[in-house]
Amino acid sequence: MHEAVARDFDELDGCKAYLAGPPVMVEAATKLFEQRGLRRVDIHADAFYTAAEMASAGKKTGAEL
Repeated sequence: MHEAVARDFDELDGCKAYLAGPPVMVEAATKLFEQRGLRRVDIHADAFYTAAEMASAGKKTGAEL
């Protein structure tokens, strides 16, 4: 999705981005948007981790809280 935004907009200064999805996608979009002038403070992100990823990182999932 972030590639589509990059094709349509050369400059993102003054914009805001709301990202949600797998960590790899969120990280790639953040990097690309920063390169296009979007300030880090204007990027709001929620990376989605699988239960297996959370367990391997020693974190509790929602069901365990």
